[in-house]
Amino acid sequence: MELNGFSAEQLKEAARVVSVGASFSTYFAGIEYPVEKFREELGAAVEYIKKQKK
Repeated sequence: MELNGFSAEQLKEAARVVSVGASFSTYFAGIEYPVEKFREELGAAVEYIKKQKK
């Protein structure tokens, strides 16, 4: 099966990625996690990972 040039495997992978994103979004909304705190923590994690690559 193809859709707009994407293979069945690519479509399955996209569905898995969306599913994980939706699950985390629901979880964070449910516990009322502050968006700004999440952004700060994510930014710190990204910076840490970038430093590890050097």
